[in-house]
Amino acid sequence: MSRTGTSLLYQLLYGHPEIFFPPFRIQVACSKPLGFPLKNVAASNEEFAKLILAKTTTPRNLSKDVNWSNIDIKFLDKQGFTFTDEMVSQLSTFPSYEPSLSRSVKLIHSLLELQEPKQKKYYCLHDDHAYVLGAQLFDQNPCKILTTIRSPIDMLASKKNMLLFHLHETTNPQEHLMTEEALEKELARALFSWLIASYEYSMSKAYYPILFEHIKGRFRSEVMKELCGFIGISFDPCLETDSNILPEKVACNELLYAGSSLRHLTKGKTSKTVGSGSFSLTDKERSFISNRFDFSWIDSVLQSSPESFYSSFDSFWEKGSFTDLPVLKKWFDWYLAGKNNQLFEDYSSYNYGGSNAESAF
Repeated sequence: MSRTGTSLLYQLLYGHPEIFFPPFRIQVACSKPLGFPLKNVAASNEEFAKLILAKTTTPRNLSKDVNWSNIDIKFLDKQGFTFTDEMVSQLSTFPSYEPSLSRSVKLIHSLLELQEPKQKKYYCLHDDHAYVLGAQLFDQNPCKILTTIRSPIDMLASKKNMLLFHLHETTNPQEHLMTEEALEKELARALFSWLIASYEYSMSKAYYPILFEHIKGRFRSEVMKELCGFIGISFDPCLETDSNILPEKVACNELLYAGSSLRHLTKGKTSKTVGSGSFSLTDKERSFISNRFDFSWIDSVLQSSPESFYSSFDSFWEKGSFTDLPVLKKWFDWYLAGKNNQLFEDYSSYNYGGSNAESAF
């Protein structure tokens, strides 16, 4: 889920000699048709190619001054890219048993004239909110699924900072009050990411969770070493630093340019991430959030060691956390029943972003 530290994890993994990092993003969940190309809904090779152009983005304005607040990200079809008949015909030559995601990657490589990664164990792809679509969607691919989780209160603070940036660019977050409806909706989404991550981790250890507070603090090295063991790669010093030297005038994934929304909102006066809820949320907002949900177990997790976290996190979804916010039970029931399209539509309706930022205050 967004606002959980996905970009930090990506920046830590970036540069590992056993992982390939493509410059594009295939928006599996964040554009329609939902789930494509993990779920192939194309009726022909021509439609498949057309959908790939409409689902794949790259950043455009690359420079040392680029960050999440001014990066220009566009879909390939909006950039004028088109597939030649020869490229489309390539789809017919791929084995019928090959996953559609793999075929998509090959097609994009042809289009963007990218070299196929050699001597790499993993091909690193990401998409916000794809976890809502269900772990079974990834089963057809030989992969490992990582998911970041973060203090729900800090997630709400980060969302508030982002919304205020959209509205004002610079301001003091203490001078603005989110509505109770917006706080409750974003709280539900934040907690749902914990529930699904916990549930899937309890099921054959899928959706391997990375706690943001761990990789942001003193446990970074320990967590990254454990992660290497989980995905079966060697530990590399690059995994301890998120300060990457990016190639100039070469497209890179947009996550490599992401940073603190609070730093942009306050013009560099602060970039607090761990415990940002105490800085960006007002007393009234924090009081409302605390009264809507019992955070005692989550608070203990946030203070725990990695060993304690991984030994107990798989039980969170069983702790009756649905009772405080009934919508969580509805979403979870849909998730278990495989009603992922219905779930995603309802879940997305709770989201606040640039297009409806004003209604959050």
